[in-house]
Amino acid sequence: MTPARRFWLRLHRWAGIVMALPLILTALTGSILAFYVELERAINPQRFPAHAGAKRLGAAPLIEHAQRHVPQAKIKNVYLLGNADATYVMLEPRVDPVTGKKFHLDFDQLFLDPYTGAELERSRMSDLSITTNNVMNVVYKLHYTLLLKDIGVLVLGIIGVVWTIDSFIGFYLTLPRKFPKGWRIAWLIKWPASATRINFDIHRAFGLWFWIVLLMFAWSSVYMNLWDSVYTKVTRVFFEYHVPWTDLPLLQKPIAEPKLDWPNAAKIGERLLAEQARQHGFNILQPVYLRLHR
Repeated sequence: MTPARRFWLRLHRWAGIVMALPLILTALTGSILAFYVELERAINPQRFPAHAGAKRLGAAPLIEHAQRHVPQAKIKNVYLLGNADATYVMLEPRVDPVTGKKFHLDFDQLFLDPYTGAELERSRMSDLSITTNNVMNVVYKLHYTLLLKDIGVLVLGIIGVVWTIDSFIGFYLTLPRKFPKGWRIAWLIKWPASATRINFDIHRAFGLWFWIVLLMFAWSSVYMNLWDSVYTKVTRVFFEYHVPWTDLPLLQKPIAEPKLDWPNAAKIGERLLAEQARQHGFNILQPVYLRLHR
């Protein structure tokens, strides 16, 4: 084995050791989150009220209800996922005109009845206590941040970068000295053989057969955690890639009170989306999300 190949082999092994535990955690929690809606419905059925024959409220009416329930809060966004998920709004405290300080809120999530606008439940996204109402939120946070908040996002982003690079290193290590002659054996598992040889063949062969899939998992991890600093810049080197919220100019400071109110924002959004549907030939099932990006 050449010194260069020995170096890349050691790097490949150590990268696998370092990534093993976080990837196992994200794989297990991701498998659970694939059934997020079903599990959330089973654990917290009170968040999914049903009214036979009733029509769901739109974004603007729901926001009006939320504002009446919590007048000391500003609305950040509203989720309208209907049967697919619970309906709720995200909140942040307003400034108290008397004291000049923000109101104290011990919650930032308000669940609403999508048919009546009635308040169902209050919760905090950052709450990591394992209770019936919060168990899926903890699983979600474990998957996306390892329960380490911004540090966890950064760690998983770095692991995604290492995983992406290591995918190419692993591919390189399967190549024989005389390529492509002799490469066929790397795609196969030798039977019979020692347990060590079979384990090595399984690792190498499965890595080759599923290489593209593994690379997509690795690079999507970079997108989920380092989309602006790494993913967008690298992708633009190879493709014409545009992200609306990064292409728009940032304001000098966040908007305290936007000129456009929620009802008009919803109407304009629906009108613009209908225009795109006509131009590109797709159907609109229902609005699912409306956000104020200050």
